[in-house]
Amino acid sequence: MTSWKFPGADPIDLFINLPAGSVAVSGEATDVTTVELVASRHGRDAEQLIAEVRVEFTDGRLEIVQPKTSGFLRISSTGLDLTVKVPAGSRCTARTASADLSCVGELAELDARTASGDVTAGLVTGQLEITTASGDVFVEKAGAAAGVNTASGDIQLRRADGEVTATTASGDVSIGQPGGSVRASTASGDIVIRSAV
Repeated sequence: MTSWKFPGADPIDLFINLPAGSVAVSGEATDVTTVELVASRHGRDAEQLIAEVRVEFTDGRLEIVQPKTSGFLRISSTGLDLTVKVPAGSRCTARTASADLSCVGELAELDARTASGDVTAGLVTGQLEITTASGDVFVEKAGAAAGVNTASGDIQLRRADGEVTATTASGDVSIGQPGGSVRASTASGDIVIRSAV
């Protein structure tokens, strides 16, 4: 496992670009941002993949980027598992291909895009935007407007204080407690809105 530590209790901007593996982000009361990176599976290229990842922290912005290479099969055979702990109220932007994204604790904003990875989020107090091709999306609470778009995945949003837009082609949509208007559409799935105001 390779790790980094960056002192500071103020919320930060977090940008992640990791094709395969898993991404776990925790927004909590802390005075240090920590990054831990490990290969999903042991292999000859595991150490090289970790060494290629760029981790930079400048002016309140942390970037964790795995560079694109022509060895697509190599990347897909050995993914990376990333764990990041940031101060509560930080903003997160994540881009993955097949890596699942899990966010716990409190984030101020979340902008996530995946191809086939699932996205799970706890509390996002501000803007929430999630787009995935075939992944499922589960959100506990969105404190502002929430936009979720998936082609074949399911969408579950337990609570939203703002407007909700949820679109899927063949998945189900479940909205628990929306605080504003809801626009939900699906081609061949079910839509359930459990309450309305």
